[in-house]
Amino acid sequence: MFFKVLREYPNTDALGGWNEFLSACPMACHYVSPAFFLEPFWEARDPFAVLVYDSEERVRAVATGVRNHRRLECGMFVRPQVAMCPETEPVALAAVLAEGLRTARTQNESSIRLFSWGQIPDLVKHGYTETRAEGEEKTVVLDLALSAEGLFAGFAASRRNNLRKSIKKGMLEIKELETEDEFEQLYPIHLRWCDTKSTPPTPREWLRKAWNLRDHRKILIAKHDGKVVAASYFRFSRGGVVEYAGNNSMPEFLALRPNDLLMWRAIEWACKENFTYFSMGGSHTFLQRFGGEVVSCFMYETDLSRLKTVRLKNRLSDRLGKAYRAIPYSVRQKMKRILKIGPKPINVRRHGADS
Repeated sequence: MFFKVLREYPNTDALGGWNEFLSACPMACHYVSPAFFLEPFWEARDPFAVLVYDSEERVRAVATGVRNHRRLECGMFVRPQVAMCPETEPVALAAVLAEGLRTARTQNESSIRLFSWGQIPDLVKHGYTETRAEGEEKTVVLDLALSAEGLFAGFAASRRNNLRKSIKKGMLEIKELETEDEFEQLYPIHLRWCDTKSTPPTPREWLRKAWNLRDHRKILIAKHDGKVVAASYFRFSRGGVVEYAGNNSMPEFLALRPNDLLMWRAIEWACKENFTYFSMGGSHTFLQRFGGEVVSCFMYETDLSRLKTVRLKNRLSDRLGKAYRAIPYSVRQKMKRILKIGPKPINVRRHGADS
């Protein structure tokens, strides 16, 4: 087995093998597809892909990632960025993947983080530690083989009732974002939403470029009396997984349940288009009320620093993060307002706009 490291959209030969691999991978996601290189969010972050091939030059594994200062990052708990062929010898596959990730370093990054839907225990033999997602780091996943009707039956009773009421009232139009006017109505909603949540907004042109990736992204909007009042964002890989990437909505229209209806229409569309799974990209209460399975993904991390100090720093950071996430969400928001913690200016080297 051998590997190749790509740093730009692949040529014809690599493209064909990569897409053939994804077509047989049930958990194929947008960010492990070649279109990863077309995203606007990786500016100045050195995007890369490691492709692992077998002796017959067939792709058997893919990992994609970016540089974040002194670390290579291949996804997040709620957004894994590795796909592997389960039929391939796992020991050899892990060894070649580990070697490829080390080779992908551009500035001698001192650590590598890789996130996976399932366990890759053989990476531990190559200096990686394994961490299982906990709490809010887990992800709700819907099996689309159950059909839209079957999935609807698994929603929480309150979610089903709210959807029926919203549909019956007919006060919202759910449609795909199509026109420049709709985009210009949406962007101020995005800015307002980010300000409320104390998160940095996505630059206008980055959001526009993402919108134009129509073969890999879908933006659904909710309109009331002809005006955009909410939007939900989705990533997808044809024949694979649809991922919920975020939402923006106007608080004064939440009583109409636009966010419930946006998600339901997206699920209906995903079933109709024969995708395999629908990832909610998180596991908070709003998402769990759509049923499905709460999945714990896995993080594999290796410390490449000379004195092995990165691991200690990351452990401290992770503990602080877990303590913060243990605080109820409503309390966290109040703390931000009291302490006047607002969105920081965009830094393209660190901006992780799409989660």
